[in-house]
Amino acid sequence: MTFFALACMNLLLSGCSSRAEELVVEAPPAEVSTGGAEHAELEIPRFQLHRVIEGGLGRVLQRLELEPYRVEGGFRGFRVLRSRLYTRSGEPIDLRPGDVILALNGRSIERPEEAMQAFEALRGEEAIVVSILRDENRDELRIPIVD
Repeated sequence: MTFFALACMNLLLSGCSSRAEELVVEAPPAEVSTGGAEHAELEIPRFQLHRVIEGGLGRVLQRLELEPYRVEGGFRGFRVLRSRLYTRSGEPIDLRPGDVILALNGRSIERPEEAMQAFEALRGEEAIVVSILRDENRDELRIPIVD
């Protein structure tokens, strides 16, 4: 159930040039700052996003190793243990071991039904926003969805 819930976020970042059928996340040459940390500005073509959503959550769970992150017994998010997410050019996506994924586009992803709603809601969004906790600081990975 916990891996199912995080599939939404994984959808955003699961580009890999070695498999043509998977989502490709492109990184333009410019570097931008979003929140407290610097992240390469990424883009996701809407048609590829729709194709991945139609493929289901199971396909996108294969690139992240996660565990539930709890504070005082309460669920806070998912801690990244390992990430195998890359841009088309082979650069790693800025999601690091130890990062805690808190939300996707402001939506909780704790329960399977919440994850599915967040996953499906991406169809109508202008950007994918992954809220993270990194080194005890909140940050966001923002990925525009381009037509």
